[in-house]
Amino acid sequence: ARQYKTATPEQRARFGEVFKKSLIRAYGSALANYNDQKFVVLPPGRGDVEADRATVNMEVTMRDGTVYKISYAMYLNEQGAWKLENLVLEGVNLGMTYRNNFAEMVQQYGGDIDKVIANWSSRVEAEKKKSG
Repeated sequence: ARQYKTATPEQRARFGEVFKKSLIRAYGSALANYNDQKFVVLPPGRGDVEADRATVNMEVTMRDGTVYKISYAMYLNEQGAWKLENLVLEGVNLGMTYRNNFAEMVQQYGGDIDKVIANWSSRVEAEKKKSG
């Protein structure tokens, strides 16, 4: 978002790596615990598909019958590959959540992006423990 525009290319690359690793740590354990859940990709609705954007809606049914709704916002990049832009899980916009966390940390560290990057993983782990 705003802070991305002011970050140096090196900071953007470092944050990308830290962010990717934190996502793998945060969500990798959930994938490792996959056990007979049912995944259903729903048919596209009106407005879900455009030439360079698409929304993919899914339902995941757990063994106990609990159903979770997931929406993936996708875009077609310049190389012709579809990329994930955002994920909404049961109404929680994860992209917005991460942007808000980043903005809070920028404020907490007085605008020092390097400190935000250095402390990002520990913040994600702390959030995971609180919710989990």
